[in-house]
Amino acid sequence: RKKMLQKPPRPIHDYKTGDQVLFFGQTYLIQTIPGSRRDTVKRNGRCLLFPHWEGQTAEEAEKRLYRWYADRLQETAVPLLEKWQREIGVSITHLTIRKMKSRWGSCNVRDRRISLNLHLVKYPVQCLEYVIIHELVHLLEKGHNPVFWGYVEQYDPEWRKARSILNSEGI
Repeated sequence: RKKMLQKPPRPIHDYKTGDQVLFFGQTYLIQTIPGSRRDTVKRNGRCLLFPHWEGQTAEEAEKRLYRWYADRLQETAVPLLEKWQREIGVSITHLTIRKMKSRWGSCNVRDRRISLNLHLVKYPVQCLEYVIIHELVHLLEKGHNPVFWGYVEQYDPEWRKARSILNSEGI
């Protein structure tokens, strides 16, 4: 709790031109463009072209960004999951992406389901890959014991760096 209170407050966005957001560890500049409620966010270099309409609220804009984030995270996570399921020799039945308050991922061993925190889309892909490996290893070893960490080390020798990034930033 003390550590969390020492962190600087997160910026409040109105998602208008000039705001900056994170996307896979890089800072992107928001550029608003005239649009409708049906239009989606588009990436153009290091800019996110953000549809804006008369009367749009920050909450509506944030929902739009997080829908776009979820799609990008899914696009990136699925091939990584396929790769690491083959490498580790396990398989899942379902992937869920959702906002989580206190975890980067979770694994339901019995149902072979994995959930990933939507906020992973803000961190380098290395962090997403670490969380995927971590959760898949739970299908081999349920707890966080030396055997579990041995598997993680075997499949991701750089896991400490990714975990350090995630722990230093927090959710």
